[in-house]
Amino acid sequence: MSSSSLKTSNRPPQHISGSTIAGMFIAGYELLDTHIELVNSLNVFPVPDGDTGTNMAMTMKAVSNAIKRSLNSGSDELEVISRVMARSSLMEARGNSGVILSQFFKGISEGVGDKQSLGVKEWAICMEKAKTSAYSAVGNPTEGTMLTVIAEISKQANDSLKNGDTLESLFNQTSNQIKETVKNTPQMLPILAEAEVVDAGAYGIDIIFEGLRRSINGLPVTDVEIPVPGMKDYKTFTLPSKIFLNQSIGQDYGFCAQVLISDNVTQTDQIKKSVGQIGESVVVINESSMLKIHAHVQDVEPLLQYANTLGKVESHSVDDMDAQKEEFAGGHSKSNHTEITSLITVVDGIGIKQIFSELGASQIINGGPNNSPSVNDILLQIESAPGENVIVLPNDKNIILAAQQASKLTNKFVEIVPTETFQQGINCALSFDNENDIFKNKKLMLDSMTEVISAEISTAYKNTTLQGVEVVAGEFVGIRDGQLITSGSTIDEVLGNLLDFEENRDVELVTLYHGKELSQKDSEAHYQLISSKFENVEFELIDGGQSHCIYMISLE
Repeated sequence: MSSSSLKTSNRPPQHISGSTIAGMFIAGYELLDTHIELVNSLNVFPVPDGDTGTNMAMTMKAVSNAIKRSLNSGSDELEVISRVMARSSLMEARGNSGVILSQFFKGISEGVGDKQSLGVKEWAICMEKAKTSAYSAVGNPTEGTMLTVIAEISKQANDSLKNGDTLESLFNQTSNQIKETVKNTPQMLPILAEAEVVDAGAYGIDIIFEGLRRSINGLPVTDVEIPVPGMKDYKTFTLPSKIFLNQSIGQDYGFCAQVLISDNVTQTDQIKKSVGQIGESVVVINESSMLKIHAHVQDVEPLLQYANTLGKVESHSVDDMDAQKEEFAGGHSKSNHTEITSLITVVDGIGIKQIFSELGASQIINGGPNNSPSVNDILLQIESAPGENVIVLPNDKNIILAAQQASKLTNKFVEIVPTETFQQGINCALSFDNENDIFKNKKLMLDSMTEVISAEISTAYKNTTLQGVEVVAGEFVGIRDGQLITSGSTIDEVLGNLLDFEENRDVELVTLYHGKELSQKDSEAHYQLISSKFENVEFELIDGGQSHCIYMISLE
């Protein structure tokens, strides 16, 4: 089902019904889906860790699929569609941009309430609630981002209400205002101006709302290019598509079934027990009168039959499941359920996984830069973890929000230690003791976070000048605690410059985790050269197997 199949007339609607808003956001996803690489390429740093487009698109895809399932089941009421959008976006939100999007949809659902249609006034209320909800998802909101655009969308809706505009005029003006705001994001965030790009998330919202505008006006979204505001001819940029889009690896392991049910009065605990007899990895969430059941099953039919006894099945999905735990099932399935605290960690690379497993992590989530796990992915591991007390190490600043959202959807006591790098995560895991209570573990781990400097060496995919460093595409860059430090034509040169950096000169121990694209022979050659150059520093070389960078470096 495409967005065009939901339109029966090219005349703009006077009110937004359930089927209208369904078509709008399906169109928003379809347009964003064709611009993923362009959004990704707006990453400030010249290394492939900016997957904003991928995260937004995967979140919107979940919304689009959920809408279609609801329509196919005969449920096209505005209230139902808005709830479906809110729930699906929350469960499948990926990265910070995906979580902010999910909160945007939550606000829309709150604004819709039990309304059967929306006019300009009601849409303005929805946008105000969407803005409030989106800002609440971020501890310290930064202007010059997608949040700023969402705020402008709300303001424009209120202006249109005051001016007596039609829906057609509202969306046309909103689209124009979004583009102007995106164009101005470099003036709000100096780092964008230095990198000569606009904010990627803001541009993603621009694309989605262009899809909404086109849907309202009966215009197609196929074969449409949305220029990057303020960046003429940016579409000619060479895009690193494979870098961003070929990261996920999955295996078949039964079926992942998800069911959304309304009109349910059964206690959640009883449902968990019943579904637990049908499948595994059971998650049952009851929120806003809607019941969400997730389970891994070998046969879907018994679950669907049981779901029908609980209330009205609004939608369901059945997909082949990515068995993220299978690789480590032998070690983790024997975990002691009497543990006081369980540790969950997000990792990228076979070697890194082994380290975390040896340090006591009971659950491993595949993820990292360019491969952000969804809220649902994290929630499943929380529910599967032994015991009722759980600590989560996101190990990426773009995964922290998703982890925080997941922690709100479980009855377990969950603490998020906000690690932004794998190096921080490993140092925290070294302090972890599952016999300590969760509070002592968290304190020790937070202290450990500050005791390590995180650096990395990656290949630059674009030319830029950033933080005083000139970068040439194809060469190597060195980054220290999020700051671009050096660039060079060889790995040895960049590694030497990183360690010779003034603030690193008191370092006593350097651990080099080499990625999967680097051979053991080459990494040992780098190790021998750098250790001979810095004789007062102790070096360790570990095969991390990570996919996102050539070297992860821990400095202590």
